[in-house]
This record gives sequence, structure tokens and C-alpha cells, in this order.
Amino acid sequence: MARMTEGRPMSTGRVGGRLGLISFTAVLFFTVVGGPYGIEPVVQSAGPLLSIVLILVTPLVWSIPTALMVAELSAAIPVPGGYYAWVKRALGSFWGFQEAWWSWLVSFVDMGIYPVLFGTYGSAVFRDITGVDWFVSDAGRWMLATVLIWTVVGANLLGARVAGWMAAVAGVLVVTPFIAMAGMAVEGFSSLDAVVGSWSGGPPSGQGTAGALGAGLFVVMWNYQGWDGVATVNGEVRRPGRTIPIALGIVVVLSMLTYLLPVLAALTVTSDPAAWGEGAFPALAGAIGGEGLRFAVAVGAVIGVAGLFNANMLSNSRIPMALGEDHYLPPLLAKANARTGAPTASLILSGVLFTFIALVDFTSLAVIDVVVYSATLFLEFFALLVLRIREPRIIRPFRVPGGIAGIALVTALPTILLGLAIANEVADGGAEVLGISAAVLATGPVAWFGLTIAFKRGRPNRPVPVNLEGMVRHGAYDPTMAWTPRMTQSFRVGTTLAERAGARVPVHRRGGMVSQVEA
Repeated sequence: MARMTEGRPMSTGRVGGRLGLISFTAVLFFTVVGGPYGIEPVVQSAGPLLSIVLILVTPLVWSIPTALMVAELSAAIPVPGGYYAWVKRALGSFWGFQEAWWSWLVSFVDMGIYPVLFGTYGSAVFRDITGVDWFVSDAGRWMLATVLIWTVVGANLLGARVAGWMAAVAGVLVVTPFIAMAGMAVEGFSSLDAVVGSWSGGPPSGQGTAGALGAGLFVVMWNYQGWDGVATVNGEVRRPGRTIPIALGIVVVLSMLTYLLPVLAALTVTSDPAAWGEGAFPALAGAIGGEGLRFAVAVGAVIGVAGLFNANMLSNSRIPMALGEDHYLPPLLAKANARTGAPTASLILSGVLFTFIALVDFTSLAVIDVVVYSATLFLEFFALLVLRIREPRIIRPFRVPGGIAGIALVTALPTILLGLAIANEVADGGAEVLGISAAVLATGPVAWFGLTIAFKRGRPNRPVPVNLEGMVRHGAYDPTMAWTPRMTQSFRVGTTLAERAGARVPVHRRGGMVSQVEA
């Protein structure tokens, strides 16, 4: 047997920053949805009826399979780094790095879009209130975006708990105007036939069903993605084996309702695709409930974008932290505040990067975003399958039902959907965009090689801790307790070979070499 190393298991969340069910659900809501804003172009490009079909069907083949996968892996391996840790343990350090690197690149697109949208929506609201239109300029919008970025960085420096409760408050403020909008629309229904009639409009003139499907599908997929994003803070969740699956189930339902109800309500006003451009909801709400509702929905857009940025800052800042722990990035990025658990250096680095990224227009990159994100998603599905076969004794508080066949099904559904979306994109002349996506993915191996030489220099990865059936010492494990680094002192895990490869680590009964995590 290879000699034992003294490498420490991956860090876990600090008690001071733990997320409960409400705050974790709110963060998950904003990493996936954040309000119905952004769904309007689907109606514009696909028409009313096909849009409703896409909003209802896409979660069945995209969201629910992903949520099931995330629920099993998060409950079984609830450590910081989330998907990076899952893939590293299942497939090795190279593929673990690809997972983290690609996810980080995708975050640049998303985190570049949100501050720009905040500046756009915020400048319009500021003009409505004060009559001053200076913030409508490019410089003014960038200034508002910068204020958002560093306000969110400051809040996240106070810990995950603060960021989580900010998300909970923002969620209430975002959803409430749309509940009122749906209620007012119901009061205005003249008859059910009239309502259904408003959905009957087909794709825009000159565009067939296939073209409309391709145009709308990527937008809907983008609006429904992000289920695994919050996994990077799994180590900062109270009782993750229970909290995470429940939160995922709640947000699956909330996401469908958040998109469907406002669209149905607004279609009672107009089904003309020309009226459904980006940012159309305030005007549509005004047509239903007057100026007061229009203003409330507009303010909700500002709050919603801020909530999206806050939740994604919380999750994405843990990626460089996890890479720093494994020496792919400077170790300073791996350090967390002892009181709050916040990765201080990683948050500041993220703030600086996103301040400059806000100068770039990423709003047209949804296709690239979805393709690269899908690559990370398929690595996670493969990790799910490998761990289920290779390490059946890992304690899994939640399992994808149906055994290996169930895993195959939940993997096949999003794969088929992505294939359909890509085929439609190619047919619509989007092969160049797919080529750019491939180039983005190709940066992963290059970055792995370069950063391994620059920073890692042969140092081992931190083992990924798991809890195995029948291997828990009496009194050392309590599923209701918060897991702390102290619990690893007598539970060493890993060998030189396993740490180097990031592969499954042998467990030995003598010496109790089992790393503990809360289940």
C-alpha cells in the first residue's frame, strides 16, 4: 500500500455562515429563476402557444432531471466546491478541474449580464422617480452596475447567512407584484374561451414552427438553468441531507409558476409578439393594473437582478476558493474569514473581475452560455453514475429513484433536449456560435496545464470526504450536527496515488480512516 499522506480533506462551511431551509431555498430560487424577467423574448420569438408549451415541458426534461441529480450528490457529498468535489472524486483531478473552470467561465457571462441589466432597469426607475436621465447614459449605467457589484461583495463578506436572508427578502419583493398582476388579470377575464383564444397565436410571420422552437428553446433553457450552482455552498448549509432535496423540490414548482402565471396574465392584454421584447413586463403590467402596478414591476426588476447577482456571487466566489485549496490558484484565495466563513480574497477578486466584465455586452451569448453549462452538467451526471456504481456504500440521504435505469433516464432527457436545441441552432445558421462554444471548452485543458505548472507544482489535491455505511465510529457522527474540521483529526483519508488522481480513496477499517461529513 502506498504511504499515507497528511493532506487535509476539503474544507467545510463555517458554523457562522450556515444557511437554513428558508435562506437556502431563496438563494437557490435566485440562482435558477430570480423572477419572470427575461422570459418575454420567448413569446416574441416563438409565439404565445409554443411559449406556454416550452415553459411547461422544459422543466420536465431539463429542470427535474438536473434537480434529482443535484439532490443526490449534494446530500451525499455536501462539501464546499460542490460539483467540483463530485467530479473530482468520481472522475479524477483533470475532469474535476474542467468542471470548475468551465463553470467559472459560464459565471463570467451571467455575472456580466446582471449588473448591466441592473444599470438599465435602475436608470429607468431613477428617471421615473426624479425626472433625471443622467444614469440612462452608458457611464451612468456602469456606475449603477459598479454600486451593485460592491454592495453585494460587502454583503457576502458578512457570510452566507446574510446573503441568504437578503435573497429571501428580495424574493418576496420580486414575486409580490406578479401575484397582484395575476390576480388582477383573473378579475378581468371575460370568459375562459377568450383567455384560451389569446394563446392561439402561432409563431411570428415568416417563421415556421421549427425556427420558432429553435429561437425560443435556448432562451427557456437559459432561464431554467443553474440548479447545481448553489452546490458550491453545500458545506455552509444546516443539515444538507434534508435541506437541499426539500429546497430543490420547492424551487422546481416555484420556477414553473414564476414563469407561467405572469405570461398567462400578460397574454390577456396582448398576444402580439412585437409587444414581448426584453423588459416588456412593466408595460404589460401597467396595461393590467395601471401605473402603480407598472412601477412596482419595474422596481421588482431592479430588485430581482440584484438578487440574481447576490445569489450567484455567493455561489461563484466559492469556485476560486476550491481551486485555491487544491493549489491550482494562489492559496490566498482558499482562505476564509474565521467568523463568517466568507472567502474574503475570492470575493474581492470576483468583485474586481465583474467590475470590468460589466463593460462588455454579454446579452447575446445565451447560446454559448447554455452549451458550456451543459458540458459541466453532463460531467455531473457521469459522476453520479460512476459514484453509484463504484462507491455504493456512500450514505445517500436522497437517491435518484429507479437505480441505474433511473440515472440513465435523467441523463438522457436533458441530453436529448440539448441535442434538439443544437440541431435547431445549426439549421438556423448558428454553427459559428457553436464553434465559439467549442473554443471556450478547449480553454479548460490549456488552463489545467498552465495552472498546474504555475501554482500546483506537484502538491496533492485535498481528498473529498464522504460518509460510508458501516464505517462510522461510535459517537463521532451525528446527522443533526454541523460538521467541523475538528472531526477529521482522527479520520484521515487518502493515499498518495488517490490524492494525485483525485480518484476514489480506499477506506481501511484499522485506524478509522473515514472522512466525516454531515448527511
